[in-house]
Amino acid sequence: DSFPVTTMSDAEAQAPEGDSKAAVEEGGKKEGNEQEEGPMVLNLPSDLKEKNNKKWLIESTGGHLTIPDTYKFNTLQEEETLEVVEDFRRQFIQLFPNRRPLLLFPTNECGVQKFISTTVSPTLEPYPELYDLGACATFVSNYLQYSKLDNPVKLPTIVPASRTVLELRAGDCFDFSILLVSLLKGCEYNAYCISGYAPKWITEVDLTSTYCPERIKFPDEPRNKPKKDDNSGENDRYLLKDLKQHKSIYEISKTNKDNEMKKRLVDRAKAEALAKIEKEVDKYATDRIHCWVLVKANRRDIKEDVFVEASTGIIYPVKESPYVGIETIWDDTNCWVNMQGSKTMEVSLDISEKKCWENVMITKPPPSNNDASARGMTGNRSPSKSPTAKDGAASPAKSRPGTASLKSRKGSKQEGKQDGQGAASRAEKAENVGAADLDTLDVPRSWALPPTITKENYRSRYPKFCKTINYRDCKVELFEEYKNETAGLVQRVSIYEYNEDNVPMPVEKIIEHFRFRKDKMRKRVTFVKTGKTVTYFDKGCEMLMALKEYTVEGNTEIYVFFPGERKDGMLQRTAKRAKKGTVRVVELFSNRDDRLIQRETTLKDVNPSEETKSLYVLESRNKEVTLCKIREKFSRDEAKDADEDVEVRTHWIEPVKREVMLEFHLRKTSIIRKCLVYNLDMEFKKLLATHPMHKCPPDKMPTQNESLKQLALLAQKEKDVFQDVRDREEKADHLDMVLEEFANNIELEQDLHDKAQEASEKIEDEMEIGLEDQDSEREKPDFLQPFLDANFGGALPKNKSQVAAVKSECLAALKERLLERATIIQDHLDREQAALNRLTELNRMQGENQEEKKKAEENKEMSDLIMFRLSILDARLKRHEKMAIKKYTELTNDLEERLSKVVGK
Repeated sequence: DSFPVTTMSDAEAQAPEGDSKAAVEEGGKKEGNEQEEGPMVLNLPSDLKEKNNKKWLIESTGGHLTIPDTYKFNTLQEEETLEVVEDFRRQFIQLFPNRRPLLLFPTNECGVQKFISTTVSPTLEPYPELYDLGACATFVSNYLQYSKLDNPVKLPTIVPASRTVLELRAGDCFDFSILLVSLLKGCEYNAYCISGYAPKWITEVDLTSTYCPERIKFPDEPRNKPKKDDNSGENDRYLLKDLKQHKSIYEISKTNKDNEMKKRLVDRAKAEALAKIEKEVDKYATDRIHCWVLVKANRRDIKEDVFVEASTGIIYPVKESPYVGIETIWDDTNCWVNMQGSKTMEVSLDISEKKCWENVMITKPPPSNNDASARGMTGNRSPSKSPTAKDGAASPAKSRPGTASLKSRKGSKQEGKQDGQGAASRAEKAENVGAADLDTLDVPRSWALPPTITKENYRSRYPKFCKTINYRDCKVELFEEYKNETAGLVQRVSIYEYNEDNVPMPVEKIIEHFRFRKDKMRKRVTFVKTGKTVTYFDKGCEMLMALKEYTVEGNTEIYVFFPGERKDGMLQRTAKRAKKGTVRVVELFSNRDDRLIQRETTLKDVNPSEETKSLYVLESRNKEVTLCKIREKFSRDEAKDADEDVEVRTHWIEPVKREVMLEFHLRKTSIIRKCLVYNLDMEFKKLLATHPMHKCPPDKMPTQNESLKQLALLAQKEKDVFQDVRDREEKADHLDMVLEEFANNIELEQDLHDKAQEASEKIEDEMEIGLEDQDSEREKPDFLQPFLDANFGGALPKNKSQVAAVKSECLAALKERLLERATIIQDHLDREQAALNRLTELNRMQGENQEEKKKAEENKEMSDLIMFRLSILDARLKRHEKMAIKKYTELTNDLEERLSKVVGK
């Protein structure tokens, strides 16, 4: 339960790289004999030497970063804050020499030390998706490229602003967490950054030992349980109730206690075994530094405190989190140091408890327990003892403005040991100092620019176009949206198969998710072993005829349509091809006027060698097929008698057999259904009363005239059904052709942002064309003639080499002129931007008296004017770039046309 031992001196941790040893030596010279006792130092192996990859990345891309003056200098309030924090740090080192240094004022990207709380800059982005906790965490984990700490057991020396991290699109766990907290704070979440310790698989984002969450593996499946039917309880009172079984409360409680004790022993044994194995594999298992996010309850429908891993977007309940220990917690208002010295799951997260947490800055009186609950600051209020300084904890009183004196608290504890209860009461009084007697110092507002995400960057969510995450049971591949290269694919999940020994086998199935396709394809599932493929579509594509699901497995194709979307009422079509050239088609219908609910059709390929041909021949899949059998099923018509209402009608259409069998609905008082068989052959048209399937009572037998009418009606029905089958086969062939065309030529829908941008560009182009038409009346300058006069006396060149020389010289002159114009506009733009930055810095440093407020208002008006000029210059620069390309192309075509005669010669 004790805190890890530090691996470096505190001065070395806070000093920049290269100056750490000098800072330690200089501090020792200044303090002399009164030097404070520093923390224990361990010799690190060569593989853990600091690399400063973040520093190299910032320096290599520094020319493209936005660096205002607040990044380079500290204000007076920030300097006072750093003095207060430094005083707190020295007291902390003296009282707890065996604890690791705290991350209090690291350097930013410009090498300037900043208080860690001022690095958080709450921001509300204009994207509703980021207002949700899970979606925001997922976006941050996907948008940035994760990089491990330069040294896994040392705090980072550089913590840049979130705006810089967004521009670099890379960062470590501290950069991820600070950015996520800034976004969550803007959405009114009660979020905090936590600096502590985590296992190796967390710090290195190795998810191969964890199972993929269901929301990632199956994102389109609903997570909510189906609601219970409200009418289900109306008839419960008529049901027989089970007899109540009496049980002993004592036996139940004893059994529960025994089971709970067994579970604790098993869990403890498992935890000890896993910790032992992890220590054997990784000797820095409990010393690896990490940063994650805490989201407190009672805000934005968060019912309990949760931890959020910013590098992966996974949300952990506090009691089930994998983190090892906690050192500090901070947000944009203050920083709190953990004084409990216990494991993460046993730590009280109520930062208003003085015995558990030590606040670095004293800004306002800490809220009471009731107020903390109302503000969403409640946590695990497990009772905890405040250990002594040697055990790694203390509870402070005040010594200077804005900070707490850990020394006075230690002194009161030593007096308590000597004087007994009297000194203990004095220490208790010192602990309960009134808020009115404290000198407070407000934490400066954030020095960092608020993180901004443009529409283009919001769409390109992955630094390298795609992202791959390997889990224990699957592999997840994520792709950018609106990319023709991926055919609209945004996610691919390859699920592994496991054998009896829980060993992963080859891929079992692949689930692919699509978005923004014109054919409205939503998902495709491929079963690798069987080769079965299921494709799902959304509504909206008229060419697919309301297709919802398309399945291909071997020689079987299944089409499922949206209910009520087709005029013919078709719900499903199944086509199965046999080896002998026979195709069996089954179609399901609903809500039809003729009450047809099912049709089964048997088709057979035409054999050219056969002399006898069928009466009905049609085309299917570019082949001639014959219609052999039709079986139709109808729903019950309550207006007719059951003996007169046909349920199944079967047509046999073959050269040797042309019969129709009518099966009627079964009467409620009968056990045998009526069945009539007719022969439609031209020579033997009659009712087959001797047919084995003929079943009809004598009193229900049709007369001869009724049989003749029925024969004529069935012959006409046969022709109508054949025509209907032909039409459906044509539509099915057309649907297959459309699916094949979409598969070969994939088109994506256009984003609304792109549509609006194209519309605005079209309007601008039309306005430019109108202006050009007005200028076309004027005489256009001849760019070629001056070069002809200078080189050839006004005549045309005589050979190809002269033509090429004149052409390149003319184009180079135009290019130089266009670049000069662009440079002039860019210089104006840079001067206006520099003026705006200066005014912004002046507004930050203004005080609150009357004259300075008036001056701040004047600066604001000037800033608005500069912003207006910046927008005009920016639009002018974009227009010049577009027109420069157009002018260069027009001159190239003009020169080729005028000099083509010379080249032809």
